[in-house]
Amino acid sequence: RLRHEIRAAVLEADLPWGVYGTFTGTHIFTNPSGLKIDPASFDASTLTYEQLKVKRGNDLITKLRVAMRLEGVDIAPWPGGPASAMHTDADLDRTVGAFRSAVRMLKAEGAVTARG
Repeated sequence: RLRHEIRAAVLEADLPWGVYGTFTGTHIFTNPSGLKIDPASFDASTLTYEQLKVKRGNDLITKLRVAMRLEGVDIAPWPGGPASAMHTDADLDRTVGAFRSAVRMLKAEGAVTARG
C-alpha cells in the first residue's frame, strides 16, 4: 500500500521518479540523471546499479528528507524505508501526506520540476 500511494503521489505531481521495492520496503528513485521514465510503469530491474545509486550528500535527497521531517515523518537516506506490522493505516496515511507535502515544498522551491 505504501509503495502504491507514494507512486500515486509521484504521478499526481508529474515527477520523473520511480517507486519500487519488495515486501515491506519502499524505495524512491529521484532520477538524478534525468532518465526518461514513466513512473506508472517504472521497473528498477531495467536500470544498472550505477543508475539507481544516488551519491551520498545528494542535495535533493537531503531536501526531501528535511521536508518530510517538517511534517513529522523520517525516511531513510536511500530514500525510502520499510513498513512493518506496527505501522497502522493512520501511520501510512501520515507518511503519504508528508510525502505529498514535501513534494509541494520542493516544487515551490524549484528543487524539482514536472516531467513536462
